[in-house]
Amino acid sequence: MDRSENIYDVIVVGAGVEGTATGLSFARRGVKTLILEQFGLYHTRGSSTGESRVIRKTYQEAIYVAMMVDAYKLWEEIEKECGELILRKCGGLTIGFSEETIKEVIMECDSQMKNYKIPHEILGGQEIRKRWPMLGVKDEVVGLWDPTMGILYARKSMIAMMNQFSKRGGVVRENRKVIGIEQIEGKGGQTVVKVSTHRRESFFCKKIVLCTGPWTNKVLSLVNLQIPISPEKVVTPYWKIQENRMEQVSFSNAPVFSFWKTPTELYYSVPEYEYPGLLKIAPHGSIPCDPDERDFVEDLPSYILKLSGFISDTFQPGLLGNKPSIIERCIVSMTRDTHPIIDVHPIFRNVYFCAGFSGHGFKLAPVIGELVADMVCGTETKFDLKFF
Repeated sequence: MDRSENIYDVIVVGAGVEGTATGLSFARRGVKTLILEQFGLYHTRGSSTGESRVIRKTYQEAIYVAMMVDAYKLWEEIEKECGELILRKCGGLTIGFSEETIKEVIMECDSQMKNYKIPHEILGGQEIRKRWPMLGVKDEVVGLWDPTMGILYARKSMIAMMNQFSKRGGVVRENRKVIGIEQIEGKGGQTVVKVSTHRRESFFCKKIVLCTGPWTNKVLSLVNLQIPISPEKVVTPYWKIQENRMEQVSFSNAPVFSFWKTPTELYYSVPEYEYPGLLKIAPHGSIPCDPDERDFVEDLPSYILKLSGFISDTFQPGLLGNKPSIIERCIVSMTRDTHPIIDVHPIFRNVYFCAGFSGHGFKLAPVIGELVADMVCGTETKFDLKFF
């Protein structure tokens, strides 16, 4: 077959949540798209693993609030098409523990949500304890209650998007690690991207989008580029709920909690879902690592000791066990300012990349997919790319 007859309009490298959402956005537009994934689909080595992710509109930055307004609509469209529940609005409470966090986090989120007319409440410590007696917070704390916050069923949503991508003619090839990206001359002098995999295969496209998460700089090295992101390991413990307290933190009674101890120190908890009788409680933090050797980077004892201290200070005594029952791990790509990097190669203008979602990209994925597809297709983007 003539190579020119088998050229994709776009190849997306990476079938995590950003790559899958981006591929779906292309497929919806009738763009001939191939997704290449180095591992099997829905693997556990990257940033999109697991059963749940928090979804929220409580951001201090106006652009994220606006993006999340759109993201909820897009997730609901995906949910409607797949016919399964993938977004559960159990509500969420964001708590500021100090005067500094109340001012910089709670009041900023309050202001943004007022601007976008998003229903919410500001609550004091007494009211928080009254509504959620599992908490032992002091009177001085201030919380923001967002009834639209909730849980995305992560694995289900990934499967739904991939099915919808395939239904629209998208092609996916898993277990294909990209080892080469070359600019070659195609039919009629057209520049074509040749993408080589470890299986000694070659695929060809007009444009390529790298959604490779923690592996981004390894893949970008193939086109002589590096960007300021750091692959980092995340440890997520699950704590046993004591039998006589189960009803307090069941999925039907408990919201998502976000605890801001300082403007840079955040903990969160997700109601019982993945594992019966276990509550997910973890800090929003990570440890730099090589994405191919993440399992050898960890200081678990000190991590658990710090987290146990937070739990004893924040939750009522006797609610949880004194150590985690399950510990899971994933990996994220962090940027200095926690904002993702979405851009085009400075020399090869048919090479695009988006990475560095810093642990808050899953919920944004459908909007990111649209944003990237607009950029690649030359359509005006709804959100200012200069922010990224």
